[in-house]
Amino acid sequence: YLVAKLPYYSKDIAEVLTGLFERARALYANLGELPAPLGNIVQTNLNRIAESIKSAASDFLGLVRGVPSLLFTMMIASIATFFISKDKNHFFEFFISLLPRKWRHDALRVKSEISTGVLGLLRSQMILVCITGGLATLGLVIIRAPYAWLLGLLAGFLDLIPMIGPSGVFFPLSFYYFVIDEVGYGLAVLAVLGVILLIRQLLEPRVVGSNVGLHPLTSLVAIYLGVQFFGVSGFILGPLLLIILKGFFVVVIKPGLDL
Repeated sequence: YLVAKLPYYSKDIAEVLTGLFERARALYANLGELPAPLGNIVQTNLNRIAESIKSAASDFLGLVRGVPSLLFTMMIASIATFFISKDKNHFFEFFISLLPRKWRHDALRVKSEISTGVLGLLRSQMILVCITGGLATLGLVIIRAPYAWLLGLLAGFLDLIPMIGPSGVFFPLSFYYFVIDEVGYGLAVLAVLGVILLIRQLLEPRVVGSNVGLHPLTSLVAIYLGVQFFGVSGFILGPLLLIILKGFFVVVIKPGLDL
């Protein structure tokens, strides 16, 4: 049904964009009728908006140009991951053999702690993705939005990308409704997004903590500090570094430590 409707949607979008460009052209033409100080202010802001759009378009083109390189990197990473996974025991035994004998038992315990924590982190992310996708689908079904299941699954998939998440689906959808004068639907879409983000933020520390073996407050602090130090990637790097540190603490420094 979506594929059959795409030509009509493309036509509607083209008409909307054409209308916006015509309004912008008319506004630019009327600047000369404004008093000089006000006209200068408006002109300055329009120039800034134009530069922002130009910069965004340039960044997008740079992203598109980087797709072949990204695909090549993903291919190499996938092959390397296969060989590392296939012979991981041999690699680990080699590194263990380089350590003094009295350290080997602790090294095995650290490896076990870190492996368990990393698998728990991956499991928690999959749980959160399922929660986001389920809530998105349910919310879109409730407000009777078209393609609710497709958009819900896409929102769940985008939840894997920090700082984008389900907003990558709901903001464009809401904007579309506002443009076609369906204000009620646009507000309903934003309300569903707000509920999803609220529930996810409340559940994330508890889900991560329970699967990784960390106290919810500890996992929340790890996520916060990770974002502060590493930016977007800190959503993953923060808990991951805490897992590694916990592995060393509970084995080497203070066995039985409960974080």
